[in-house]
Amino acid sequence: MVALTNMQHLSASIESEEETDVVVVGGGTAGWAAAYASARKGARTTLVESLPFLGGTMTGAMVLGSAGFRHQGIATEDQEISYEGDPLVRGVAQEFLNRLIGLGGAWGKKDDPTVKLNFDHELTKVVMEDMMTDAGVDIWFSAQFVDVVMDGNRVAGVLVSTNGGLNVIWAKVVVDCSGDGAVAHRAGAPFEVGRASDGRPQASSLYFLVGGVNIQGVLNYFKENPDELRRESSASKSTPEVLEQRLKAGMPLMFQGFKKVHHQAIENGDFPVALGAKGPVFQLGPFRTIWRGGRADPYITAHNMDTSFGIMPTNRKELAQAIMASRKFILGMVAFYRKYIPGYENCYLLLSAPMFGIRESRRITGDYILTEADAMEGREFMDAVGRCGAYVDIHDEDGGTKPTDLREVGGEKGWFHIPYRALLPKDVEGLLTAGRCISADHIAQASVRQQSVCMTTGHAAGAAAALAAQEGTTPRDLDVEVLQTALRNQEAII
Repeated sequence: MVALTNMQHLSASIESEEETDVVVVGGGTAGWAAAYASARKGARTTLVESLPFLGGTMTGAMVLGSAGFRHQGIATEDQEISYEGDPLVRGVAQEFLNRLIGLGGAWGKKDDPTVKLNFDHELTKVVMEDMMTDAGVDIWFSAQFVDVVMDGNRVAGVLVSTNGGLNVIWAKVVVDCSGDGAVAHRAGAPFEVGRASDGRPQASSLYFLVGGVNIQGVLNYFKENPDELRRESSASKSTPEVLEQRLKAGMPLMFQGFKKVHHQAIENGDFPVALGAKGPVFQLGPFRTIWRGGRADPYITAHNMDTSFGIMPTNRKELAQAIMASRKFILGMVAFYRKYIPGYENCYLLLSAPMFGIRESRRITGDYILTEADAMEGREFMDAVGRCGAYVDIHDEDGGTKPTDLREVGGEKGWFHIPYRALLPKDVEGLLTAGRCISADHIAQASVRQQSVCMTTGHAAGAAAALAAQEGTTPRDLDVEVLQTALRNQEAII
């Protein structure tokens, strides 16, 4: 960190200085929502993003299936087309969804979200940029957060590096949506990483797209080999025939299985081993069609597999090793598809995501830490700023030896509250967090890290930052009832 009293030592290196009300660091899933909500409340808002586009995991990491718009039950089938349960997320996220559907960039109906959102990565970038422009947000693309400027224990501004040099952005309030909690960490806030027993974080993934796919050929194989299609129960509606109907209708499609050919490949030594894995993983990830041109593309599938285990995302050497190893692993996966999976005989690697998919790194300790019990029992809080109904989704920390840990949350009602205190970094003033780095334990974080919930915490943090800046107070001293009223006025569900 840089103390305010030491700023004169940097003056010769500073290219520019700017003043604003709110700075949001990180324009990902939480950050764009925070910036939009702040600007909509009338605050001068600057958004600092290291990539040349917004959206984070939704665009750069190419993660399909934005979960948690409704209660995400383990047994909820075909979540991308399911309207089961009451909506839990609206507000800024719903406005974004409506705009995206209006452009043909997502499947579904306006004002009525599915459990998961199946969407077009490229149109998502455009919609987010349009929303920023409409709200008057000042976007700094390809701008890297460097450090915080501290006035005692209050964050007074941020140092940002651009092609033009080193810049200072002075702000009344800063919102950390960096994913890794970089701003809060530099400001001296305490944090935790990974599970309580040994600090190992969830597995990470590099998403990839495979082209040249004949999905009809896949479905023909499932018809002839019904045991090869993974179904959650014998009553499952996702039969090969039903999937075929959806394919012809251009609807989102997801299928899993191929257990027999998977085991054959392992026996033959044709299945790759991911970095940190103890051997070939024993289950394949889901195969999803991507959304393009207002329909599901029948020739391209998106793949979400654990491609590295046990790496610390904030360690630059481990991160570089994981990214490079993941690309090699993906090449091995495509070779496996081509050799063993019917319908993939002529497939090829179309694209690996430009952004590495990190599920967990720093979890900033706040005034309240969301716990496993909070999530599982559906606890409610007086200072709530949103609801979460996305299931706990923990990808194996130990190396692919056990299946993904999935648990429904919320008890009988299917959701729990996110308290405002979980967005307030302990011992630091003038700062809020949003997204996957908010204050939560290892288990609860595996629920609140889901994309729709990141939009919820981003919306809340952005609105809180604007109100605090306008009232001349700190986020910690902000009247939470005033914040809740503002969020409800923006159609958020609390």
